[in-house]
Amino acid sequence: MARKRGNGDDSIYKSGGRWYVQGSIDEGDRTVRRKVSATTKTAALAKWAERRADAARGAQRHSEYKTVGELLQHWIDVRSLELRYTTVTGYRHSIASHLIPYLGAMELKAVTAASVEHWQYQLSAGKKLSYSAVHQARVILKQAFDMAVRHRVLAGNPVTIARAPKKKATRIDPMTEAQAQQLLRSIAHDDAHARVRVLLAITLGLRQGELLALRWKDLDLTSSEPHLVVRASLQRQTGKGLVRVEPKTEKSRRTIHRGPVP
Repeated sequence: MARKRGNGDDSIYKSGGRWYVQGSIDEGDRTVRRKVSATTKTAALAKWAERRADAARGAQRHSEYKTVGELLQHWIDVRSLELRYTTVTGYRHSIASHLIPYLGAMELKAVTAASVEHWQYQLSAGKKLSYSAVHQARVILKQAFDMAVRHRVLAGNPVTIARAPKKKATRIDPMTEAQAQQLLRSIAHDDAHARVRVLLAITLGLRQGELLALRWKDLDLTSSEPHLVVRASLQRQTGKGLVRVEPKTEKSRRTIHRGPVP
């Protein structure tokens, strides 16, 4: 059947026993072709009107962020409800230090893969940030732009197209047994609690927050294989002081068997 024109460039037609309406719809900063169908012409037109209304509501809902800075602020506000305190704190620092000064004033639609790669170069070569710092900032930017795409503010994510920075091989020089012995001798007259924390850090590889969160029930010296169970970590949170939190991953929740004391 020949296609009939509705409002604007919308077309209405019947094919295979169903009615179709198709046309252009503004979704954020892009115009796309969409199509709906129903068993009757009236139902198809009603569905099309609903699709247009949804697109209009979506554009209005997310029009509050038009620059990269506004997008990042919206993204971190949403993610802060889901992520751990320390993760959010790290993300906010990365946004304030490594993203806003370079990209914050740019309009979203002006960001390209080339501008993302140039920003990465500024961080790596100009500011001489480590790979992990640049990588974290890139992850934040990508996730924020992913949200903009989901909200139909953008058609695509320029960060996914931009080349990621290459990780350079780094050499780790662990403390030798002689150095460990020297460290322990240097704190021989310090506070007993401090000496125990350093000793456990050296022999068991515990993080500071894990050491501070240890309780007597986490230590078992009576079993055939004495061991220590890492169950939590202690964090200092703004406005709350020291807070005991669960491990971030299952890998962090672990049982450590007692090793030799140097």
